Amino acid sequence: MIEFGSDFDQSAAPPFIRHLWESRAGALHIMVSLASVGEQGPEYGSKDPAVDALLGRCRPVMADASCTYEIIFEDYVLFQTCSRPCARWDERIGTGKYFAVFSQSALLAELPQLALCQKTWDGIPLPNKQYTHYGIFAQERVVDIITHKEPTIIKRNMVLKEKLDSRKRRFVISRAGAKDRFIRHML
Repeated sequence: MIEFGSDFDQSAAPPFIRHLWESRAGALHIMVSLASVGEQGPEYGSKDPAVDALLGRCRPVMADASCTYEIIFEDYVLFQTCSRPCARWDERIGTGKYFAVFSQSALLAELPQLALCQKTWDGIPLPNKQYTHYGIFAQERVVDIITHKEPTIIKRNMVLKEKLDSRKRRFVISRAGAKDRFIRHML
């Protein structure tokens, strides 16, 4: 089970974000799969010994469908996603490797200017809430979430089925026992 702020993460590589969506009730849902490292590949025979030596040590990193979790932020103030190479790596104080919790960050410091969470639009103070900055550091992107409630984390039993279409390759990911299906097309 994943846990925000844990210094021990199960995976040797950053997780994969499969889906990110907001429900009609306004909750933020993030479906993540932990990474698994595959077996070492075969000999490549590229005529360059340096390239062969490098590629011979490589292992594929893949999303593990059996370790998929849905993270639900019921009442959040803001969230932002950023491409990992363009992420802002400011001075953050917190714990966790891929699923982090920050008590201090530039995003928390800028919160009063970014959102009306401490005063109403006409300046009336709201009840004081302690906001927390959660971060998910995934393979391709970073997701930052500011909220005053802890997220709910549910382990999902994902089944990955590969279907080939005559025109395009399509992967269908469905929740076991649920009616809704998520489809990601790959050309």
